[in-house]
Order: sequence, then C-alpha cells, then structure tokens
Amino acid sequence: MKHYLDRFNTILEAEEEVTDKEAFTATLDPGTDPGEFDSTTNPEIPSGPSKEEVVRDQQISTLQGWVTQVTEFISFLNGLDSNSVQKQLNDAECDTLFNDIARGETKRIARLAQDLSGLNESFKGYLLSNDED
Repeated sequence: MKHYLDRFNTILEAEEEVTDKEAFTATLDPGTDPGEFDSTTNPEIPSGPSKEEVVRDQQISTLQGWVTQVTEFISFLNGLDSNSVQKQLNDAECDTLFNDIARGETKRIARLAQDLSGLNESFKGYLLSNDED
C-alpha cells in the first residue's frame, strides 16, 4: 500500500505539465504510431459532422415538427372530420350555444385556419429550399 501511496504523492507533486497529446501517447501500446489516430492526417478515420451541420439538422427537425403540429391544428379548427371545431359548430342545432358561436365566429375560424395554412406553406418552402442547399 505504501508503494502506491508514494507513487500517488509523486504524481501529485510533479510540477511538469503534460499535454493531452503526451498523455494520449503514454496510453498507447509500445510501437503504436499516435498519428494513426489523428483524423486530420489519416483519411481512414471519418470526421464527424461540423457544428453547423448539427445545428442545421436540429433546426430542420424542429421545423418539421412545427409543420406537423400546425397541420394538425388547422385540421382541428377547420377539418372535415367530425371532431373539428368548424364542423361541430356548423352541425349545431338551432338555439344552442354552439349555434350562437357559429353565427359569430365561423368566418374568424376560417380566416385563422387560412392564415395558419399560409404560415405552414411558408415553413414547408423553407424546408424545401434548405434541401436544395
């Protein structure tokens, strides 16, 4: 145990700074060339994507998620299925709360869905233009 303690203290007391490259070289087996692991000089080692590529991919993924969510919301507001707001309001019986809302808000809901559709198409355009780069 004393042997390990002496060695540990020796390492701690060493004033010599070791660079990352020197530390890496010290961990290699004898006779191994450290240059084999350098991606800048060894073309066989693939380099990872750049920071710009990673950010671009993340933003594309986020934008695709937005397109999906906006499409779902447009369908919720003004879709043809029986669960859409517009369909339920238009199918409401006379003299009901939904009928009153339908009289006053049908055009507003349609305009909102139209504006969202325009925004969604713009998002899709950005996705398409980004694919061409």
